[in-house]
Amino acid sequence: MASGLVGIGVTAAIAWSTGSDAGIFLPDIWWSLAAGAVLLGSVIIGFPLVGVFWSVTRREPMVWRGDRPSRRALTTATLVCAAVFGARFTAQRGLLEAHEIGKLAAVKIAMGLPLTLAALGVVAWAIRTAERRRRSAWRS
Repeated sequence: MASGLVGIGVTAAIAWSTGSDAGIFLPDIWWSLAAGAVLLGSVIIGFPLVGVFWSVTRREPMVWRGDRPSRRALTTATLVCAAVFGARFTAQRGLLEAHEIGKLAAVKIAMGLPLTLAALGVVAWAIRTAERRRRSAWRS
């Protein structure tokens, strides 16, 4: 609850300082750009974040990096997540610049949960693929 109040306070301060009610959308728009860039950067340096998070949460070394199909699946999932954030940034920033606040709110809702669920489906597929390959490697 406290984090929600802090978020409301931050967005209200931004809206007040920009002099526009559209300012409440700025943190989310720029978050989308930053998150997409970090995800894309992780792929470029060879440590796709979906795979890194999977390894960290399991407290296991990143052995998936040595298995090409697993690495490809986890890279694909990371790129899909980056694309979701990139699409959100592009659509929302364009509407903000056009001062289409009503459409911006509708697009924010429309691109929120549906795209998140689609991306999570790809993440689940990638983890299932890597997990299946890890288990088959143990048997051989």
